[in-house]
Amino acid sequence: MSENSYQDKIKPYEKQQQKDSATIEALQQNVLALENKQVELEEQAQDKSSNEGLIAGRS
Repeated sequence: MSENSYQDKIKPYEKQQQKDSATIEALQQNVLALENKQVELEEQAQDKSSNEGLIAGRS
């Protein structure tokens, strides 16, 4: 098989690999954003439960 013929055969796979890499990158960023949001929500929940404890302690 000549070099050009081989390169022509793998071109579609290279394009798909580029698309897959971009998709993986986007998904990794989504995971990171969701993890950050989860931490934020957990902190809010802790703050809320701490505040409720203070209010209950006063009455």
